[in-house]
Amino acid sequence: MTFLLFLLYVVLFGYWIKHASFFKEAKLSPPLLYFVFATKIGLGLLYAYIHQYYFHGKDTFVYFNGALQISNTLLECPQYYFDALLGKNPIAPNTEVFTYPNSFIFWKDLGTYSIVHIHALINFLAFDQYELHLVFIAMIGMYASVTFYKLFSSCLNLPKPILIIACFFLPSLTFWTSGLHKEAYIYLGLSLFMSALYSVQWQGWTARTVVKALAGIFIIGIIRHYLLLLLLPATIGYLISLRIPNKPWRTYAITYISCIFVGSLAAQIIFNIDLLQILTKQQALFFSEKGGSTITGISPMEPNFWSVAEMIPTAIINVMGRPFLWECKDFLQVLAAMEIMCFSLLAALALLFRKPNQQAPNPLIPFIIAYVVSNLLLIGLLVINVGTIARYRSISLGLFSVLLSQLFDFYRVRKQKSKAKILPPSNSLSSPKSNTKSVLH
Repeated sequence: MTFLLFLLYVVLFGYWIKHASFFKEAKLSPPLLYFVFATKIGLGLLYAYIHQYYFHGKDTFVYFNGALQISNTLLECPQYYFDALLGKNPIAPNTEVFTYPNSFIFWKDLGTYSIVHIHALINFLAFDQYELHLVFIAMIGMYASVTFYKLFSSCLNLPKPILIIACFFLPSLTFWTSGLHKEAYIYLGLSLFMSALYSVQWQGWTARTVVKALAGIFIIGIIRHYLLLLLLPATIGYLISLRIPNKPWRTYAITYISCIFVGSLAAQIIFNIDLLQILTKQQALFFSEKGGSTITGISPMEPNFWSVAEMIPTAIINVMGRPFLWECKDFLQVLAAMEIMCFSLLAALALLFRKPNQQAPNPLIPFIIAYVVSNLLLIGLLVINVGTIARYRSISLGLFSVLLSQLFDFYRVRKQKSKAKILPPSNSLSSPKSNTKSVLH
């Protein structure tokens, strides 16, 4: 029965992929899209296998079991769930229902409970089968990837094969967004929000753009609400740069400094909240987690500016360098180390073979860079487990990789290779350099 339902859903989603205008607008061949869809399902199964045997069933199966408990008792005890979600703290019935923590823990870990409830609804179509949930996750990831492909094909100037690899086949990004976890939904929310911001450049704030932006904000907000705080100054800077296009980086710098100052002051005066203290408390929570890939020798931050500033170099090393190959304890950590090494190589090659005389980038590019850098910096400041770092940074690192690829002068490299093939060996060392000029759209 599970196999037949699996085939049925695959066929239905395949039909949608072939005939929906959304996918046709991407101008990608149906076989390629089918392959991407199948890849995401396959990686979702691998994700489950690794969590079952390497992480001992944590996270993804905890979410799955919670979803099953809700879906299997929701129709029997609807009032209990309705009251619980409204914060009324109802008494649990005799049936083994999903139990809720106090409101502080619930809102603090909102993303966890959001995932559980989303998949409780999906389970009415998945019939308690983990594999069927993965088909829906694959479709979510597929939609997000195609949205980013359409976005980057419009605002970047990359060869189509490179863009396809960057949007559909980056290993870490594809893997972490294929499992039953938060990353797939964050990726979807970001794709919708960034696509909406890009549409503002050409169409203004139409009803469709507003709906898309709000949908992205809502998805991100219920999964990882703190990311909205990172998106806020970047969005303000982006909207200002549309009005004042000169010197966008100065605009973003002023916007971030103003938001940090005003936000800290408002939090202290209105809510009596010290943002630096919250930052150090969050770091302490990650310090308290136990795991085999915990980074040792790091001192906790103090709730003051200088302590946070002193932590920044370590944060950059952690998020952009670790795990170091000589620190790896197993094969998965080796893969994470190879990933960050490949990213460093990409950065070096992009700078070495950088396009000459580049024009100003599309206004969305500084927005993406601002968000990605702030997200990576926050991860480096708070997280001290390399496994968690690898998962948390996957989306931002993937977006950063696309932007680095835009710097690379593919045309000049191809031209130099072509000349090396047709010139005699004796002249190969004196072949003229290319003066090709590339334009950054």
